[in-house]
Parts: sequence; structure tokens; C-alpha cells
Amino acid sequence: MHIHKQTVLLGSLGRRPFSGEFYLRIELSMLNVEIIGRVGASLRPEESWEAHLTIREALKMVSGDTPLTATRSVWDNLLAIPRRDFGPNLGGDLSMMVVARTGAIGALSAIGLKSIWSLSADDRTDLIVGPDMPQVNTVGIPTLPPKALEFEDSDTVFVGSVLSTNEPSPSEVASLIPGNDARLLG
Repeated sequence: MHIHKQTVLLGSLGRRPFSGEFYLRIELSMLNVEIIGRVGASLRPEESWEAHLTIREALKMVSGDTPLTATRSVWDNLLAIPRRDFGPNLGGDLSMMVVARTGAIGALSAIGLKSIWSLSADDRTDLIVGPDMPQVNTVGIPTLPPKALEFEDSDTVFVGSVLSTNEPSPSEVASLIPGNDARLLG
């Protein structure tokens, strides 16, 4: 099995050596879950690192046998973390994208993102979530698990941009994925 990262998160480029970015890939039998996000970007690296470790530990407990149940498990585990464990901002600065897949079906869920793009195997770049979606655009820990978008395409790569970034163009999104020729996309 060839495993490669199928989610990307564009964050603001800062001068800090670590600004709270995290990535996890969890394998649950034939189901895989990718979780990518950022917490504590404005904090000192030591503070954001602690929040990062807390999130990673909680998300190791994810379970599920379908993309939707696994996605729900991610949010349930995240919501169980005491807010104080997210650092001085109490998780109010969390941005996160969850992509769960099995075979050709999957589920996508996110918070704190300005946009989410999809890059398909046939070299098509599509904006699937824009700045007019308050369910996704709101930064911070949600009060309830966010909804999930179901999709059918096992090779789709998802690219999210956090709220503090400029809106990328289709060619900029495509250029992030190794092997893609941005001139063909858009």
C-alpha cells in the first residue's frame, strides 16, 4: 500500500520556529483518517507545543468503521479535552481539517478555515468551501461537532487555508502538490 499525505493546510508564514501546526494519520483497518490543523500560532513555541501534544494524545483514541463515524469520533475526542489544556487562548485559535476515507468514499469536516480546495486525479482544482461558510470559517473549538461533507474520490487531495492567509488561486493550490503541473490546472 502506497501511503501519502492527501491533506495540506496553508498557514500564515511567520518567523516562529514552531507555530502549533499538527498532522496525524490514523489507520483504522481499511479506513484512514488525516487530521491537520494549527493551534496557538500566536503563542510562544513552548506553549503551542503543549497544546499540540494534548491534541495528538486525545486524537490517538479515534475510532470508527465508516468515514462519518470516524470523523465524529475525532470531534468527540477533541471536545472532551478541557479548554485549559489548549493553552492561554483556551482553544479559541484552533483551525483544523479532518478527512476520513475508505475505498472510494470519504468525509471531510473542518473549522477555522477560510477556504478548502480539492485537487482531483484528473487535474481539476475546485473551491469547495469559501469564505461564506460560517460553519467552516469560525475559528476555535466548536460547541458541537461540525457537519461533514461526504465525497466519492479516493485520490482527491484537500488543501485548506487558515483565516490569516490570503485566498490562494487555483494554480497556487495546484503547485503545492508534488508532481502537479500548475499550468494544466485551473
